[in-house]
Amino acid sequence: MTNLLLQKVLYYVKAISTLFEGTSIIHESCEAWKFGPVFPSVYEKYKGFGKQEISINLSDKYVNGLLSEKEKQITDFVLNTFGIYSAWFLKDLTHCEEPWLDARSGLDENDASRNTMDENLIIDYFERMNKLYNLKTVEGVDLYVKEMKKRIHQKL
Repeated sequence: MTNLLLQKVLYYVKAISTLFEGTSIIHESCEAWKFGPVFPSVYEKYKGFGKQEISINLSDKYVNGLLSEKEKQITDFVLNTFGIYSAWFLKDLTHCEEPWLDARSGLDENDASRNTMDENLIIDYFERMNKLYNLKTVEGVDLYVKEMKKRIHQKL
């Protein structure tokens, strides 16, 4: 997992967890950077890896205590749905979504930005998408991604 992919997976964990839990399991705000949503503290922690895969050695005991069972289930769900795509595809996907677009209003797609993404807009957007696609299911996420791929190809 690269830092770029980690940022996108964390963004979808933040968004999708609100559907399962009513609130996000990630409390840090994300920013609308050039390559999609970014959690600055996580970026800073792993930026030394550059474009390479993040490689750290943690004990099983430490790792097993990081997340609750529900948090593990949500994280696994996101990894098995959104996490199966490349970091670059997920970047393109976020670039078609209202929360990232809203935070970058008035900016060119290639402009640098540290604009914070609106938490309420993230929740609202994914609740609306959940009503359309049932994002709490693998099939629903697959359908959402399929529809969003059409938007991505239209932008190209």
